[in-house]
This record gives sequence, structure tokens and C-alpha cells, in this order.
Amino acid sequence: MNREQIGEFRDRKGIFWAARNRILLWYGLILAMIFVAVIPAFRSLLSQRVSERVQHDMIEKMATFDALIEGKTNDTIEGSHWSERQDDRIRKPTSSQELAEFFDVYLSRQVPEDDVFLIAILDGRFYKSSPRGRPELLKRDGALMKRWARQTIAKQGREEAGELGQLLYVTRPIWLNGELAGVFVLALSLIHI
Repeated sequence: MNREQIGEFRDRKGIFWAARNRILLWYGLILAMIFVAVIPAFRSLLSQRVSERVQHDMIEKMATFDALIEGKTNDTIEGSHWSERQDDRIRKPTSSQELAEFFDVYLSRQVPEDDVFLIAILDGRFYKSSPRGRPELLKRDGALMKRWARQTIAKQGREEAGELGQLLYVTRPIWLNGELAGVFVLALSLIHI
């Protein structure tokens, strides 16, 4: 074969005839398939793990609240992050006034993490929250707040929250003398990963 024939042969076979070009093409295709398959699977797994950890933390915090509202002392609350400082107002409430005092003290001594909202509902109406600033979904007279105010059983749930992603929540109704006196809500916005 002369040089002219070799040139024609190369032109007919195209750029992918060379071994290094074919190897590079296959390498690129394999990498693309890995990224297409692995990244979504990893994101899904990460999202699931974060959600599980958050739900566990929420249940733990609610258990501490339950113990305090039932009148257990700080030293009887296992694994509690509650402050060691005793306060006479942290006792089992017997009236709406005592429940309001309990909420005042409890919320004043809690420093919630980012995107965590502690909400106290008293006598069917929003009472207080920590932090005071809340997203639009958690506004004082919003549909979600009204639904929580009527909550008669403890409940865990999830709401779509627009730009917040999802809102995970745990509610704990508080009964005094056979009547629903208030509801405590622990809510967390979980931004989509």
C-alpha cells in the first residue's frame, strides 16, 4: 500500500478507527453510565438516611418534652439534653395558666437548631413558638396551625412545604381534667437534597 492508499483507507474508516480513540470513547460512555446510575442512587440513599436521623432526633426531643410535661425531674429523664437547672414552673400542669407558664419556661430554655420550630398551642389557638420567626406555612392563623390545634392524638406527619422542601412534624396533645388544653408541635423543614 502506498501513502495515497493509506490516506484513503484512513479517511474511509473515520476518526474512531484508531484504538486510542475507541478506548477513549468507551471510557467516556462507561463514566457517563456510572454518573447516570450512581448519583441518583446516592442522593436517594443520603436523603433516606438524613430523614431517618432527623425523625429519631425529633422523637427523642418529644420524649424529653413528654417526661417534663408529666412531671418527671431532670435526673429521671434518660439521655436528656435538658438543662440541669431546676425551675419550679417545670412541673406537671393542672390548669391552662400553669400550662402557659410551662410553655413559657420550656420555650425560653430551648435553642432550636436551624429549621426546627417548637410551637405551643393553648386553648385551640397559637400561643408561642421558638424561634419566633416562622415560614409562611407555619403562620399563626394558617390551615396547618388550625389543624394542629384540633389534634387530639399524638401524630407524626409530613407536609410538602414548597421552597422549604418537606415539613416533618410531631404533635403532642395535652389533656387537663379530661379536656384538650393545648398541643405541642415540633416541626422541622427538610430541604430536598
